[in-house]
Amino acid sequence: MLTHTLTARPIIDGNSVKGVFIESKMGRQAVLAKVVVDATGEADMAYQAGCPVRWEEGSASLEFKMSRVNLDELYQHFKRNPETFPVGMDMVKGFSEFEQNWIERGIFFFPHGGGTKWDILQKAIKKGEFQPTRGILYLLDATGMYGLKQLDSVVINSNFWRVKSLNTPDLSLAELETQKACYYVANFFQKNVPGFEKAYIVQMATALGIRTSRGIEGETTLTSEDTSSNKPVYFDDTIGCQPAKARFEETGEFFHAHTFDIPYPIMIPKKVENLLVGSGKSVSCQPQGIIRSMCECMILGQASGTAAALAAKLGKTPQQLNIRELQKKLLADGVHLGDDERLKELQLLF
Repeated sequence: MLTHTLTARPIIDGNSVKGVFIESKMGRQAVLAKVVVDATGEADMAYQAGCPVRWEEGSASLEFKMSRVNLDELYQHFKRNPETFPVGMDMVKGFSEFEQNWIERGIFFFPHGGGTKWDILQKAIKKGEFQPTRGILYLLDATGMYGLKQLDSVVINSNFWRVKSLNTPDLSLAELETQKACYYVANFFQKNVPGFEKAYIVQMATALGIRTSRGIEGETTLTSEDTSSNKPVYFDDTIGCQPAKARFEETGEFFHAHTFDIPYPIMIPKKVENLLVGSGKSVSCQPQGIIRSMCECMILGQASGTAAALAAKLGKTPQQLNIRELQKKLLADGVHLGDDERLKELQLLF
């Protein structure tokens, strides 16, 4: 494992990736590998190796942490004014679910985007006391808040930048502007939000968080119809499954009771051998990023690492790997691929 190291370019022989060039304090060096996994987030290695890519103009944010926050005071404010708590946003149904998380689990989870429906912020915007847009940034009233009862700190996500480019000057400008926006939002919280009177910023994210931008065209493409179908969606080459997404406005739920499969070939880039893409926001999807959340990224990370290890051990490329061998190893390591009936259909249980 190498830290203080930047992956610069893939080492290519024909259409096969044989390793990567890295940059460090020692200059440029080459690392050869039997199999390469691209987990850069923007498919940097796959793109440079010649894989066709799609572009999704997504958004980016920079989170920050404030300490000396009295989260219970803010909870009590919402308890006195439950009608002001946003409904059906960011996996939070409303105040009752928020309260249950706080009391039973000690988790403070105010939904990202919830500030757009929060009276404290919206009244301030109408009075001209808070600006939801500043220069190249927008949705400074997004206001996701995440904390734990035993701590006096909270992480806040409350700025957006539209990702039109991955060019260094553009990313640098956006990162510097979002840093300034963090102080602007924090200052408003100190003056206007219950529990934040003595709070101050103690930490900022080390890098701008890009939600979606560049993604590969893979041997298979997962679609929004697959991830939000009204019935289970199965793939013979599944490497994991997730609850199907539901429309809260129609169902009152964020997920259906059934699941959809994540197929292995969405990690395999077209026109490039010996490479897997292991990041949820850059695997082959339409629209890009529909499986970029944490649980799905864990599935992809485990599957890509396991597939790379098996391929290296067997002297094969990821494309040549027998899917049943990969699935057997994933099952042995505790990955859920379905119930017993489904496993029998996949010939993984007899």
